[in-house]
Amino acid sequence: TYGVDHDLRTKDSLGFNYDGYVFDGWALSPTGKTVYADGGAISSNEKYRSTYDLYAVWIDETEVVARIHIDGNGGKVDGATSYIMYLRENDTIIEPSKYYIGHTFSKWEVQDGSNWVDYPFPTVCNFEGDVYVRATWNTNTYDVVYHSNDSRHLTATISVTYGAETAMTSATTLN
Repeated sequence: TYGVDHDLRTKDSLGFNYDGYVFDGWALSPTGKTVYADGGAISSNEKYRSTYDLYAVWIDETEVVARIHIDGNGGKVDGATSYIMYLRENDTIIEPSKYYIGHTFSKWEVQDGSNWVDYPFPTVCNFEGDVYVRATWNTNTYDVVYHSNDSRHLTATISVTYGAETAMTSATTLN
């Protein structure tokens, strides 16, 4: 349906398993890079295709040196609310696609002990172990301008924050 994200089935729900390998997600070609996370979604914002051929991406578990645990923090990253990116040494890292209706992406943060600090998303895997990353978002605001549409040409402007109820009250006056 147009305008609605389509949730993808997980590899477990499909019964896919490959002994000795970890599942990294779905690619659009047999040798392609992961573009959809396990349990992710095809966004309604994507270019229309009549058929989506999705190919499992498997990584030999003995080659995995690092994992980035990615949290959409209310939004979606590679179509999922959260997922794990499995990496081999010197893998090129592609920053996940990200969206959150009514919000604008701000930055990535990484967990450093009990704190979250700015995290420039790496482009190459030159680290080992687990890294916990989350997206941060700014809630969109916009102005609504009311016009009297008469000979007085009066206007009233209110600022609206996405997701918040805002009513034009008697305190809102036309100028």
